[in-house]
Amino acid sequence: MSAAATSPAPVRRPADAGVSLAELLVAIMVFGIVMAVATSTFISLTRATSQSRSIDTATRQATNGMDSMARVVRSASNNPVPNSAAPTPAFSVAGVSELTLISSVNLTGSTTKPQLTTYRVDPATRGLVESTTQSVGVSASASSTFWQFTGATTSRVLASPVRGTATPLFRYYDVGGTEILPAATGYLTDAQEKSIASVSITLTVGRADSATAGVTLSTVAVLSNLFPSAVTP
Repeated sequence: MSAAATSPAPVRRPADAGVSLAELLVAIMVFGIVMAVATSTFISLTRATSQSRSIDTATRQATNGMDSMARVVRSASNNPVPNSAAPTPAFSVAGVSELTLISSVNLTGSTTKPQLTTYRVDPATRGLVESTTQSVGVSASASSTFWQFTGATTSRVLASPVRGTATPLFRYYDVGGTEILPAATGYLTDAQEKSIASVSITLTVGRADSATAGVTLSTVAVLSNLFPSAVTP
């Protein structure tokens, strides 16, 4: 009897390693969604941080600029002139975005003496510039001294950029609280300048092309040296 022919047992091959094309496409899609969400979150956080820094910087500059202007304007005073019944008026320029005045504040010396200060918005840089000229005492006689503004002049930028708004930087009021309206040039006349009893200051700091709203501060400086009974508008 012949032995029955036997065939070898089939060899089992391991399953192919890797992923199918469909699985690969799904993985790519999920990865793209995750990256889109992460990128959007990162951009939002970066934008929020940038806006917060811009607001902080604008607030700091607006506060410093407002404090400096209000302190000087509140101390506005006329300058006595020898052999003249009328002193030199405190204001020599009073416009919607420019102001020049004599004040009795002095932050650079040990004694209080008048100084000539100008505030203006530079049209090119939109910076709020403060220029200060120190006074020099001149003896008119053995018993009287008056001041001339021939000392050193210093300038500094208080805030930048100052955003233009519908509200002027400076508005002026008389002793009764009635607004003194400037001429078509945007400046008060010499006669109007002598009746200024208070100044309203509105300062807005922030880039006009920025999506972040500018920081606006307002105050009213009553000129108690000139009009002790002035009414706040």
